[in-house]
Amino acid sequence: MTLLLNAHVRLWMLAAPERLGDARATLENAEQELLLSAANSWEIASSTISVACAWTLRRIDRYAGAMDTRWTIKVSQEVDRNLRVYLAEHGGRKGDLSRFVEEAVEERLYRLMLDDVQQRNADLDEAEAAALVDEALRWARAGR
Repeated sequence: MTLLLNAHVRLWMLAAPERLGDARATLENAEQELLLSAANSWEIASSTISVACAWTLRRIDRYAGAMDTRWTIKVSQEVDRNLRVYLAEHGGRKGDLSRFVEEAVEERLYRLMLDDVQQRNADLDEAEAAALVDEALRWARAGR
């Protein structure tokens, strides 16, 4: 089967494969043909490089044996109750609360970084964007 990956999936494969969940096994199957569109290559190269760097650095820290940091956070009783009920209903185990908070923070940071990139590129006119996509297409086709 041939799969066309979006930029997020490709970044997750490289820097945070645990985020892929059950899809990871499908993507790692040697029989799959994985494709990226030129637009996604351009997006990764020009817009989300800071996100990729952050994930890559996080993985390097993990493999280098970096220690986890403990946080003391304050949430409302309602949020605490709702989250604990949710985790319990979904077979929550020790460490799930910390993982949930970490994933939520990562997701929020990712979205904030994307917002920053979009704001930085807001003045990019359509012709410039088209030229960048054309360049990425030429590069992708030359690599085949």
